[in-house]
Amino acid sequence: LEDLADMDGGHHETIAAAVCEHLADTFLWSDEAEGDVGPRDSSKPAPWASSSQPYRKVTPDCLNKAHDHLMNGIKKLTPPLTKARAKNSPIEIEALSTQLYGIHHKLINVCLKLADIHLQNYFSSNLLQSLRMAARMLRDATTLVEPRDIFDFSKDT
Repeated sequence: LEDLADMDGGHHETIAAAVCEHLADTFLWSDEAEGDVGPRDSSKPAPWASSSQPYRKVTPDCLNKAHDHLMNGIKKLTPPLTKARAKNSPIEIEALSTQLYGIHHKLINVCLKLADIHLQNYFSSNLLQSLRMAARMLRDATTLVEPRDIFDFSKDT
């Protein structure tokens, strides 16, 4: 993709961000495949916390690598979103916002899982850093889904 961009072929930011997201997925789901996927005893209640927590068996190293790839994806999509907003292009804004929202969602889960690991290991400064990052990503994700006046079709009538 970088070679295409160097030859005036466009930057393909959405594809590059998708590649970053898939690279992050390789770290996030590599350990999940080894989990307990055998048949469940239907007489026992399903465990709530352990079954619903994403990335519960992923190592901190893999979480950190996934975090880096997801941040790269966000960095690749932020400039095109800014340009789309400046051009007032609703379709581009919607497409880029949707892709960014998905990456933010994954990154928030990664940060919260890292915070959980740091809490268990009594690493308070790392815990606070992970929680701050999750809070920032939540804030940024909310700006992606805010209603925009460009989508207000009542002005046209």
